[in-house]
Amino acid sequence: MRVVSQAFYVTMRSWQMSTETKPSNLTGYIPPGLSEKISGVIIRPGSTFVSRRIVENTKLLYPQDFLTEYVRGIDEGYAPIVVSNHASHADAAVVARLTSLLRKIANRTLPNDGQVKGFNVPLAKSLLTGHQGAYLRQAYLGTEPVIEDHGFFAVPIARPQDQDPDRYGMPGNEREYLANTRRRMQNGFIGTVLFPEGTTEGGKSKVAGKVVGMIKFQPESIPRHIRLTQKHTKKKVMIIPVGITGGRDAINPDTKKAPLRLLYRLMQPNAFGLFAGKIIREDDPDFAMLQTSEEINEYVGRRIAKLLPPEMRGVYS
Repeated sequence: MRVVSQAFYVTMRSWQMSTETKPSNLTGYIPPGLSEKISGVIIRPGSTFVSRRIVENTKLLYPQDFLTEYVRGIDEGYAPIVVSNHASHADAAVVARLTSLLRKIANRTLPNDGQVKGFNVPLAKSLLTGHQGAYLRQAYLGTEPVIEDHGFFAVPIARPQDQDPDRYGMPGNEREYLANTRRRMQNGFIGTVLFPEGTTEGGKSKVAGKVVGMIKFQPESIPRHIRLTQKHTKKKVMIIPVGITGGRDAINPDTKKAPLRLLYRLMQPNAFGLFAGKIIREDDPDFAMLQTSEEINEYVGRRIAKLLPPEMRGVYS
């Protein structure tokens, strides 16, 4: 009975999907075949249940003065950009634990002006169109209503040339992405979440079962979204570096499927971790002196790496 009610909930929420993620607005959309439709009956409600459990079971840690500094930043006219490592397709549900809190605090701080209606996140368009596989698409569609309830909203984007265009033959949608982001920000969705690695490669296994660890950030991801936020919100930017652990236990990036230990992990309190670091304001002396995209990526990447176990730090060790 519970599965049926969850399936009904997902179906109802699918009517309220963000305009940008609707199939009719996705060029290159692959209509689901019979097998995907059948499997989706199980995968979608299952993913909704799992996502809710991930949010509930995420241990959220931050420095003692983190919330005070965040409130001060909001009050002084800064817009938040959360920047995270990316080791699993389940990371969105982990970050939703944080965006929910940040949205509530911001809106209590500024009830009549500058509210943060939500956080936008660039999402690989190939995930929504079905190019990355039926399982991941259905898993995301089940996850979407959960993360949106927690202030986390996807904006589809075709990833760089060596990913979506070369791998899937998908044309770029840069102008569309920029227009959608502008519209969102001008309507109060001024927060941003970035996974600047642009892939879950860092969570994959290598020799002796060790993970690859963080990989180089896409060159313009952070600087571009700083500029977009400044331009469309008329605010300064504060960057919130976060480190995520545990996502591999929900969706294994090697297989792109849920591992057998998932149900066990979902029953464990604090099975997933999100560790927020010291907030970086754009006009902090150390950050303001950075000139290039590479310098910005290195600075933020190392801040994130310090929040992670050594084996997950990768190139930013």
